[in-house]
Amino acid sequence: MILQILSQENIIIASFTLLFVIISLTVGVKISLKYFSLRAKELILVGIAWICLSSPWWSAPFSFLTYAFFGVVWEIHVFFIIGNIFIPVALISWIYAFAKMAYDKVKTKLLIIYSIICTAFLIFFLIFMVIDVNLIGEFDGTFDARYVSFTRIFQAFAILSALLTGVLFALKSFKSDDATIRWKGRFLLIAFISFSAAAILDSGFALGIIGVIIIRLLLISSAIEYYLGFLLPDRIAKWLIRND
Repeated sequence: MILQILSQENIIIASFTLLFVIISLTVGVKISLKYFSLRAKELILVGIAWICLSSPWWSAPFSFLTYAFFGVVWEIHVFFIIGNIFIPVALISWIYAFAKMAYDKVKTKLLIIYSIICTAFLIFFLIFMVIDVNLIGEFDGTFDARYVSFTRIFQAFAILSALLTGVLFALKSFKSDDATIRWKGRFLLIAFISFSAAAILDSGFALGIIGVIIIRLLLISSAIEYYLGFLLPDRIAKWLIRND
């Protein structure tokens, strides 16, 4: 089995990344499904947003698994499509939900702006995929990629957008008279800061295996915090309020 000849470092990194992806998918689905009991349409988009925000980390562990068990190496176009095509979906979904829940008066303007930017990115992304994939990036080893400025700028824009709007949304919840909502805001604030810090460090710095593991643990914690920010269980909320 090919798994036996892969380096221990590759196995460890892929395992932690896969764990983050699985937790993120679970969190996103659980939040979206909560719509059926709460009848809050925004929760569907909030769940989709988190699922898609984790998409830049999908390609590496899934390509690792197909290689480890079947000896199949992903074609670079597939790797880049899966790692990038869902980021605009994440942005639009989150911006709509964010504006709907906190700044409804500017919802239309924000959606127009982000729709234009995301559409432009997708158009150029698909054009570059056809004419020269190196305009997007290149493989960095077998299970990772190194992106060029075009892709990195949009990824940075997505991270900063999520951070800014997430912080604004969390801070607004601090003004609520409901202690549970204030605690949800605290978890969301930590979630967006944790996610943004981890994403920036992961994409902008060369990290050793220990650094990568720490980053993955930070990403995992951000997914859990995001879940608590929207679906804080009553039992935990009561305990937090009682000990606040």
